[in-house]
Amino acid sequence: MNIEHGEIYFTVYKIKNIINNKIYIGCHRTKNLDDNYMGSGLLIRRAIEKYGIENFKKEYIEIFDNEEDMFKMESALVNEDFVKDESTYNLKEGGCGGWSYVNEHRDVSYLHSDEHRQRLYKQGIKVKELMSNDEYKKEFSVKVKNGVQKNIKIRGTFNTWEGRKHTEESKRKIGNANSINQLGTNNSMYNHTYVSNVDSKMCICISNDELEDYISDGWIHKRVLDWDLFFDKKRKKEIADHNKKIKRENDEELRRLFYIKLYEKYKESGLTISAFCRKGFFDKDRSLLSKYFKKYIVDF
Repeated sequence: MNIEHGEIYFTVYKIKNIINNKIYIGCHRTKNLDDNYMGSGLLIRRAIEKYGIENFKKEYIEIFDNEEDMFKMESALVNEDFVKDESTYNLKEGGCGGWSYVNEHRDVSYLHSDEHRQRLYKQGIKVKELMSNDEYKKEFSVKVKNGVQKNIKIRGTFNTWEGRKHTEESKRKIGNANSINQLGTNNSMYNHTYVSNVDSKMCICISNDELEDYISDGWIHKRVLDWDLFFDKKRKKEIADHNKKIKRENDEELRRLFYIKLYEKYKESGLTISAFCRKGFFDKDRSLLSKYFKKYIVDF
């Protein structure tokens, strides 16, 4: 597809929340790849309102020259398991298109019926009642996890794009679009950084101007995504540091005992320190021997 003025791009894109790493995948028709469109899904819109647009990063997965291929890719990526995954904002499977596509291909008159509205209302009440039950939420979480594991077992991976590759033309288009969208101040991380709080196990993105205040409040200048791994590494480091300290203390004690015995030989010899060294009792400089005698011998 040649990039010409007025041409329609059929895109599949991914939006990522850089604070909690949740993602949203959608498709969009546009004449301008820089139109700042950030999805129309209910959860992604609420998340953007909650965290702020600056904490979301958008990139193009694929750009097509026709609607059919666009919806096919969205359908392959946003499948049932993907929607169930708690790390996504998608509420329904992909491939069915937006309202323009629906209105063109399906009879949607039933959506305006009283019967349909009543059914949705009852479903909403039922979902609220179920999700208010801790036991149900736990079972639901297990079902989602099992679904993801089943998907991995069948495909060998949760990534539905596994084994497929972008064409060189697609790579070029995606690269060109992202290089513009993420350039300078358009980059979601421009003048921003990550800090983490060990006590609350939170990791957030802040502006560089706020960094000093967060550090003074006990945050660490580090992006921590896996707290179990973080604490495991911290524990191993503490053990290693402790072992090093013990070794240093042991080495110091051995050194002290060595120079105490050497001092006893020196006193028995009746020699000066210089002569004692020349006789081979100490193969280093006499000043170093004097230094250790002063350190370990009280009456030297």
